[in-house]
Amino acid sequence: MSIGVVLFLTGLLGLIYQFSHQMDDYFRENFEIRVFLQQGTEEKDGIDFSMRLKDMKEVKSAVFVSKDEAAQQEMEEQGINFIESLGYNPLPHAIFIKLNSDYTNKDYVDKFVSKIKKNKIVESVNFPENILSMVNENLKTIEIVLLVLVSVFFLAALFVINNTIRLNIFARRFLIKSMQFVGATDGFIIKPFLKMYLIQGIIGALFAIALNASILYWINQTFEGLLQFKDPIPYVVIAGALILLSIIIILPATYFACRKYLRLDINKLY
Repeated sequence: MSIGVVLFLTGLLGLIYQFSHQMDDYFRENFEIRVFLQQGTEEKDGIDFSMRLKDMKEVKSAVFVSKDEAAQQEMEEQGINFIESLGYNPLPHAIFIKLNSDYTNKDYVDKFVSKIKKNKIVESVNFPENILSMVNENLKTIEIVLLVLVSVFFLAALFVINNTIRLNIFARRFLIKSMQFVGATDGFIIKPFLKMYLIQGIIGALFAIALNASILYWINQTFEGLLQFKDPIPYVVIAGALILLSIIIILPATYFACRKYLRLDINKLY
């Protein structure tokens, strides 16, 4: 249980770190650049331009919205038929662009917008610059904090698991010494301890994985759509890392704790 609990907390922080990455990708890939075309631009020219944008490797999607579609949507939202009042449709054709997350940083977006503005049919380009700065700065800070916390919990896992094993072997120090006195080799004595604690460590890791999976399931059911399990690999990596972490800590800790009492003088056991 002590192994399982500390691995659970370490894994939970790993999941939070992965979730922050997922939220980062979500904000970046839903960051929208709106390109408004010159009045009088033919719809065909606007569609051709959107298709050229869509073929660019950094563009996730480029959706052409005609002035008629924009007007219809605006009238539905506002409940006012401004075309009848004005006698014409003042809205331009537009293209709504979303970039792949790797290209959603301020420097690249500025260059991308400057490149788009050079096209003669483009009138203006709008994007929420303040949101982009907030996402880039705040999420990066969150990731650094989480990395520090994961490192701290890794050290805590190392300390707790190592001390748990040392205390257990300390309680069996007379058994170890008795086996040595009747002629058992060091390898013969250490092997059962390695096997026992290795099994306990794997069971503890599986317990931690089950708890983390339960929390993920609860979050997904309670806040539907908050987590997107499109790529299971990061979660499999976290689960594998917990098992590997328990093995990496347990085997050396068990071996050196046993060796200590094998080398210790009988009088010092008391």
